[in-house]
Amino acid sequence: MGDALFPVYNNFFIGNYQVCINEAYELSNLSGTDAVERDCYLYRSHIALGHCQLVIDEINDDAATALQAVKCLATYKSRELEREQCVATINEWLPGGIF
Repeated sequence: MGDALFPVYNNFFIGNYQVCINEAYELSNLSGTDAVERDCYLYRSHIALGHCQLVIDEINDDAATALQAVKCLATYKSRELEREQCVATINEWLPGGIF
């Protein structure tokens, strides 16, 4: 079997965000890491379409770190007053800090 996530990330990278979302919702029975990767593309597509609040609401605080980073992106793009906190959070996650 080929890469099950190909339709998801392919549509994301060519800018077909709604198709990416539709393809992601159709995928099930993925391994844990594939499910997280699928969700990252799904939520990044929602962000690209301007649905930042949906992303913020759906990603829980106990979600994988990759999804927390996507939630930070949604927060950064939609809440100007919380941008510094988003940058500080990402900086804490990076070894040695970048910023």
